[in-house]
Amino acid sequence: MLSWKSVVSVSPSPTKARPASKPPVPSSAGGNMLSFDECCAAIVRNRSEKALNYAVGYASAGMGMRGHDAKVQALYILNNMSRWRGDIAKQVRESLKAISKGV
Repeated sequence: MLSWKSVVSVSPSPTKARPASKPPVPSSAGGNMLSFDECCAAIVRNRSEKALNYAVGYASAGMGMRGHDAKVQALYILNNMSRWRGDIAKQVRESLKAISKGV
């Protein structure tokens, strides 16, 4: 039986394998982007983070918004989450940027 260490250390590609504990974060060039409601929900779930003080209020108000209203609300949220760090923050930030650009 293979352990996760042997699977991670043996990589068919020349690039370094990612640890099994970190899921891949989609890039803005494609992949699995979060919906606007999923972004808002992620921010509300992490409301205890000090970096999200005002973003939580904008995310709560933004749940259920569609179209142009969601694009504008995404800009407000992005502006108020600039100090939030981590994998989830990166994924939410890239998704909100794509939403605000209309992609």
